[in-house]
Amino acid sequence: MSELFIVENLMRYLGQTVTVFTTSGGLSGNGFTGVLAGVHSGCVRLITDIGANQ
Repeated sequence: MSELFIVENLMRYLGQTVTVFTTSGGLSGNGFTGVLAGVHSGCVRLITDIGANQ
């Protein structure tokens, strides 16, 4: 799969809750779940926690 195809495909899910699995070990091997905030070449940005209102 081309990198451009993956980025374009992921951009369809901006603002939605997603789970991203990685090929690394340890805790990151379980995946990361959050709201998809951004997708760039080689980088996925997730919002996993929102601070309390004050």
